[in-house]
Amino acid sequence: MTTLFTSLKSSLSMLWDALTCSTCLDILKHPVSLQCGHSFCLTCITDSWDQEGVCRCPHCRKTFTQRPDLCINIHLSCLTCFKALELFCTDHCVCICSSCVADKHKNHHTVLPEKERANKKYTTPNQKKLEQSSYKFSSNFISLQTMLYSFKEIVIQILNKVNSVKTTEECISPFFANFVFSYSQLDSCQLTLDPNTAYERLYLSEENTKVSRSLEAHFYSEHPDRFEFWDQVLCKEGLSGTRCYWEVEWSGSWTLCCSRVYLDFPAGTLSFYSISDSMILLHKFKTTFTEPLYPGFCLKEYNSRIQIGPTLL
Repeated sequence: MTTLFTSLKSSLSMLWDALTCSTCLDILKHPVSLQCGHSFCLTCITDSWDQEGVCRCPHCRKTFTQRPDLCINIHLSCLTCFKALELFCTDHCVCICSSCVADKHKNHHTVLPEKERANKKYTTPNQKKLEQSSYKFSSNFISLQTMLYSFKEIVIQILNKVNSVKTTEECISPFFANFVFSYSQLDSCQLTLDPNTAYERLYLSEENTKVSRSLEAHFYSEHPDRFEFWDQVLCKEGLSGTRCYWEVEWSGSWTLCCSRVYLDFPAGTLSFYSISDSMILLHKFKTTFTEPLYPGFCLKEYNSRIQIGPTLL
């Protein structure tokens, strides 16, 4: 689907470039072609030459020593109308659309293509062959024009569907995030801080669910698990073999970076989410857990505080 969309978009872009005047950047009006092959609006190219005083192609910058004759590009003229070539101009010997009759071929003699073919008399075999080739080319051009118009409609439909999908995704995303958040709360768990691991300048309170950093050292009994150099504390509960969700409220520090943590031990994922009414993923670790996990917290700044719980916000 992506490859098809890219191909259609590229083809439509090429078609648009072919029908656009590089001077006014609009659809060609009264298209004329220069000797270098580039096409412009009749008004745009004549105004450009009059203002610059030099006859130069605005696209490839080719300079003409004399003001060249401008060739009316009949095919591009009809192609910009996006209409079927329904008539035949006997003055220019080309197929034209109904819009061109009143504009570029005004007062010209026009007939239906079928009538022109019926009334045409071939004087020589070469002329007959030439007329057959011309008719074949015109028929192919009409088919190509019809195909391009249908192609444009298909691309427009695809673009509308893509925009519709994007709009739907934008509408669903907040609801989906809130659903994931509500679902994760089913696995909420109450964690407590372990006094045997707390650094001496960390003070535990509220049944060991809150820790604050102070300047004074607190009396803790000696324990092999205690942090002696780092301002850290671990939770008492080791998490393994299950899913667990908890929230963290951090105050007194500008380094606050997350408030929600979700552990899926069987899946090997640990996810961190931002403070918000909706669930915004900050980072997810993916690995294979081989041992129980103990949530830990570090408070380096004075008067900073942390509180943990199943739901705080």
